[in-house]
Amino acid sequence: MAPQAALEPASAKATARQASNPPVHPELRRVTIEGLRMQLKTLNDELAQYDAIKAGTTKLRGTLDDLGELLVQARIARSWTQAQLAEWLELYVQQIQVYESTNYEGASLTRLVDVARALGLDLEIRVELLAIPDLRRATLASTSSAAGQSKTDKQRERRR
Repeated sequence: MAPQAALEPASAKATARQASNPPVHPELRRVTIEGLRMQLKTLNDELAQYDAIKAGTTKLRGTLDDLGELLVQARIARSWTQAQLAEWLELYVQQIQVYESTNYEGASLTRLVDVARALGLDLEIRVELLAIPDLRRATLASTSSAAGQSKTDKQRERRR
């Protein structure tokens, strides 16, 4: 077989490969690489946070909105597995997995307190009555007056 004839199948394969994998636009390549770098930085930051929690070098503090995440962090800081927490609470491990995957979003307040106590957390809850913003007050007033007005109109119509 002539050398040129031997190269033809390889050349055809290379052409077919290029057709199925067209060249990537430089801007798309740049954006893709930048996105991957950002993901890598996020993962590295999360690993550093995990290591700090595991080593006990970070203080767990937050608000009620952070409670689910804090419970997960406390379990990690205690070096407990999900199975150990589940056993302590007499739950199935799958329930702990669901709670943690949603940051305890669907858990009752009683359950949240039970988990916190099991992990040895000291919870402090502060309650303060805040003023209703003027915008909210105005919305409530207009809603109630509109509702009252339409009731009055309906009552007048019924009398006629």
